[in-house]
Amino acid sequence: MKDGCSCGTQRDCIDSGGIHYSLNNIKVSEVFAIPRWNIECSVVETLLQSTFKCLYNQTYIDLLLYYATSVYDQYTNTLIQTIADELFIEEWKTNSYYSSFYNQCAPDYCSYKTQKDDYAIYIISQVLDLYGGFTVSLRYIISIITKIIFNNIKRCQNNRIIPNE
Repeated sequence: MKDGCSCGTQRDCIDSGGIHYSLNNIKVSEVFAIPRWNIECSVVETLLQSTFKCLYNQTYIDLLLYYATSVYDQYTNTLIQTIADELFIEEWKTNSYYSSFYNQCAPDYCSYKTQKDDYAIYIISQVLDLYGGFTVSLRYIISIITKIIFNNIKRCQNNRIIPNE
């Protein structure tokens, strides 16, 4: 894969297909390139992003068979289900570079919010709301009560019998 690219952390790791000499899992030189064959993180992604141009060329097929004989011998008795369950991956090689990861994912700035509860202001506003509500309701209640009291007083005065002298 490309330098610093890891299928474990990135999905778009694409490399050109071909046969390569490698030393300690590091690509040293390319024996031959396979045209229009893009190596991706899984076999399915590789097939979806490549063409079959090389498979219609006998020279490339002969070269693939020549260089891949050890691979064929290794998996002749392995069930395809087993290989598919392992996602066609023989060995997972990870080359992680923290500096590359940080440079790619570093934020431009950091910010955070803290929520501070001002209970004193909340309590004062609630008390004032209650006071306003009580004031309005008491105004109506007291006016009704005073009307009732005055009506009762008038009735009592009208019902008094004054003796004649």
